[in-house]
Amino acid sequence: MLGIRSSGLWNGGWVGAAAVALMASSACGGETTDGSSSPACVAPASCGGDITGLWHVTSMCANYSQSFFESVGGGTTLPSECTASLGRARSQFTPIDATIDFQNGQYVEAGTVQEELWATFDAACLNALQIPDAGTFCSRLQTQYQATFDSATCTTVGGGCECVVSRTAPFDQTGGYSVQGNDLIFTSGSAPNPFCVKGNTASLSISSSGLTATMGLSR
Repeated sequence: MLGIRSSGLWNGGWVGAAAVALMASSACGGETTDGSSSPACVAPASCGGDITGLWHVTSMCANYSQSFFESVGGGTTLPSECTASLGRARSQFTPIDATIDFQNGQYVEAGTVQEELWATFDAACLNALQIPDAGTFCSRLQTQYQATFDSATCTTVGGGCECVVSRTAPFDQTGGYSVQGNDLIFTSGSAPNPFCVKGNTASLSISSSGLTATMGLSR
């Protein structure tokens, strides 16, 4: 649902490149400079309400689990040694005139978002993947990312590799939705998505295949 589920870096839009690159080589809040200090993305409380109308997107963020990287890698099972580092992957999105209009069971997105991702592949993960040279691996990732994103920096740290990538992408998904209690159900997926409308603000939590995302809205 919404650009936050299917727009990029991993699945060809905003988030799978790190996982795909990792396979080929054998991923909210204030600004940070590396994956170890990237901000956590906290899911909002669920209270329901009237979501109908035009909303301005004020914030977007997402967390990722190992199962997310495995799903975008074609279902490949990664070693348990990668769980800790891949679980620290975070992304932050800065909406640029981004809006969502909920009307008559249909939603329409418009605008763009600047997307920034922090992904860490620590020494234990690289060793389990039998990657002997973290420096070469890190350099290869940076070269690949620079060809895909607006900017990309990968740094060798403690025998592993930390990457920060960013780009500006369209926010332009459309689809159907229904309200079931305090959840939104999108026709692109059957999972319930908790939401909460409080006056002129709203929050929405989205979970799918190891990705947990949060979006803040205002009108």
